[in-house]
Amino acid sequence: MHILILASFYPSSVRPYTGIFFQEQAEALQRAEHRVGVIVLPRIRETLSIWRSFLPPSLTREDKNFPVYRMHRGWFPRVFPRICAWLTRFYGLPVFEQYTKAHGMPDIIHAHNVFYAGYLASEIKKKYHIPAVLTEHSSNHIRGRIFLPEQHRIAQQTFQQVDSALAVSHALKNVLSRYDSDFDVISNIVNTNFFTLSPMPQKTPFVIAAVGSLINIKNFPLLIHAFHQAFAGQSQVQLKIGGSGGDQNSLRQLINKLEMQSQIQLLGYLAREEVRNLFHESHVIVSSSQIETFGITLIEAMACGRPVIATRSGGPEDFVSEKTGLLVENNNIEALSQALKTMLNTYDQYDPKEIRYYCVERFSESAVVEQLLNRYQQIIAVSSAYIGQLL
Repeated sequence: MHILILASFYPSSVRPYTGIFFQEQAEALQRAEHRVGVIVLPRIRETLSIWRSFLPPSLTREDKNFPVYRMHRGWFPRVFPRICAWLTRFYGLPVFEQYTKAHGMPDIIHAHNVFYAGYLASEIKKKYHIPAVLTEHSSNHIRGRIFLPEQHRIAQQTFQQVDSALAVSHALKNVLSRYDSDFDVISNIVNTNFFTLSPMPQKTPFVIAAVGSLINIKNFPLLIHAFHQAFAGQSQVQLKIGGSGGDQNSLRQLINKLEMQSQIQLLGYLAREEVRNLFHESHVIVSSSQIETFGITLIEAMACGRPVIATRSGGPEDFVSEKTGLLVENNNIEALSQALKTMLNTYDQYDPKEIRYYCVERFSESAVVEQLLNRYQQIIAVSSAYIGQLL
């Protein structure tokens, strides 16, 4: 099967982990012995990084395991959705044609995010009658950041035109139901070969960890206040927070104000290997987010056999159970503080192998690829029958 992935964003030299789950899905499909290609829609930072003349190049191509065509024209501020859609079509269709001249027509297109890879997929489908799947990942739908009437019009039109609309969690699916499309849930792949089971660290110090961008939506002040309330003065319990972002200084000030410098560390930006090492060195991983469409760091921690604690922020409700961790009320210091203490006192009840098994069964490469291939085959069969009737 020839699968063309349209990605609204994708790892690059300037942002090596942005859209890493799109890349991992493409690599997984190729390992399943399918032909894969990728077209990446324009992103301003990637374009600026190579802009050396009056106009940026229209396209750059990367050939590693499979061809990646990265567009550099067609970007426009998102507050003008109609212009964005027009530019996406104007520049995107010729790139698709260039791709097909080199690699042939794909059997199916899989787009990630309606703005604007999904929109381009729907336009390609209309013109070339190639079946299309669209997976939505963006938390903007839950956060109320899709609010312009034209955005909603484009989204509704796109979701209804593709052959299959998917969401990465039931929380996101519920919000997207406004578009009157029949959404199913297929999660992102978690690299369970990279995030591996490791021996538990020594009982003391008991290390609680969290990883994420230091931004408002991740709500790290909630975690810091809850940790302070639960463990202030208990040097045998530590909190380590990995990540960078605009809230770093205010979080450091909060830690100093609470006089928790000896128990709470801000680790700064962590490469992927460092994230895995942190999980291996920690006892439990926490997410205090206000909104999560999926909760990738929690699932990566579970792949390492670690129990998790999460606020009821959307995505975590799909996979945090009594066997894998604790769910608590969102934005509630007392509830999170109590959960932290409960985890410390009941930690021996969690089975690392059982937690990892649960993760592998649902989120590993083989599990997700099987779901995707089944969906692709169903869609191609229906599309072929429909085209046969027209002929």
